[in-house]
Amino acid sequence: MVPAGGVNNLPVPLTTFVGRQREVAEICARLERTRLVTLTGAGGVGKSRLTLEVATRTAAHRRDGVRFVELAGLTEPQLVANAVAAVLDVPEHPERALPDILAEQLREADLLLFLDGCEHLLKPMAQLVHMWLTASRGLRILTTSRERLGIRGEILWPVTGLAAPPEHVEGIEVEGFEAVRAFLERAAAVDPGFRLTASTATAVGARTGPPSAAGTAERQYGWSSPPR
Repeated sequence: MVPAGGVNNLPVPLTTFVGRQREVAEICARLERTRLVTLTGAGGVGKSRLTLEVATRTAAHRRDGVRFVELAGLTEPQLVANAVAAVLDVPEHPERALPDILAEQLREADLLLFLDGCEHLLKPMAQLVHMWLTASRGLRILTTSRERLGIRGEILWPVTGLAAPPEHVEGIEVEGFEAVRAFLERAAAVDPGFRLTASTATAVGARTGPPSAAGTAERQYGWSSPPR
């Protein structure tokens, strides 16, 4: 059985969560009504950070807590079960398949499982998630992926970039948009003296608004210096 007691291994966020409050609330609500939610979207758009916020806020509602499994670095399908078993502290058995052992251990669990980065292992992930969900009524699973898993009952939540200022918004008014607020926070980490002013607002708006909104500020933090 999975260790009880509200344990979680969620990574500590390195940045403040900016915006997306409505999305967080709605995804949390979906998790109360369904057992599998997949956040989809392009790379770098903020799927993992949004999912981490959801997992953090819902952890207290699960008797056995939340477990985070990073899948991006895995190259072989058989390693998925090993990664999950390691996080859940479930030992292997020489005469039994590990996915079956996990299904048995999860049977009585009241747990949220956060599987991050599934797109390169869609088929094995779909098979394992289906097995575990059918074995445990108390299991909830959050996944991030560029594509859906394709399991019956899966709820998709498309993730797009933070709200960015349109071209007609100028000056310090751009600070009212989520992408700009996020950019300013990261810019301050690179340059503590940076402030949004009338002279820098145009450059900031251009970096976070169309046509560069596809990248969003989240993909620029730490790689470029704030505009002067």
